[in-house]
Amino acid sequence: MNRKEKVLSFWDKLKPTLESMILKPDADVMDRLEKKELLTYLPSVKGKDVLELGAGIGRYTSHFALKANHVTTSDIVPKFIEKSKEHNAAFSNISYIAEDAMKLEFSKEKFDFIFINWLFMFLEDDEVEHLTNKFLDWLKPDGIIFFRESCNVPERRRTDHYYANYRNFHFYTRTFSKKFTLLKHDNIKNSEIHFSDPFQCFWLFQKAASVIQ
Repeated sequence: MNRKEKVLSFWDKLKPTLESMILKPDADVMDRLEKKELLTYLPSVKGKDVLELGAGIGRYTSHFALKANHVTTSDIVPKFIEKSKEHNAAFSNISYIAEDAMKLEFSKEKFDFIFINWLFMFLEDDEVEHLTNKFLDWLKPDGIIFFRESCNVPERRRTDHYYANYRNFHFYTRTFSKKFTLLKHDNIKNSEIHFSDPFQCFWLFQKAASVIQ
């Protein structure tokens, strides 16, 4: 199986639940603590156009939809997108796409903000590099991208049951700094304090208004 088939094979076996999204004990506690922390790092999305990749069942989608002009949310697993539609049925400013992130195409300078929660670990190194170029094209001048990943010493798990790349955090800093300005990088404190996991990391990058593409 190729990369996409392996990723789909694993996630498609799981139910569209919070427990499946987090894959750890006490998922509800982790979700609550992590969400409270991560949201403090994000820019205001009031009146903005937002792209959410690797959105799963829509854990963060409603937060964006409450204030954004429009939210485009995407995940590779169709049933996760369907569950997100159920969770966010009250909103009329959300577009849903069930597709591999590598297949997505959007118009130039469409988004003010891109939010990604656990996506790059399911991609190859060259695919991450390729997406940085797409993000540069999709973001408006001064647009911002936020992403989090599970990091550790470089390790790859590629079987028919699970497929992931746990990279050193330097890979992401180095890759995105070629195209964007780094605003903030750190680990997620609640993951370290409450779950003894210091390798949950996040980055906030900005596209320079004068960037030459």
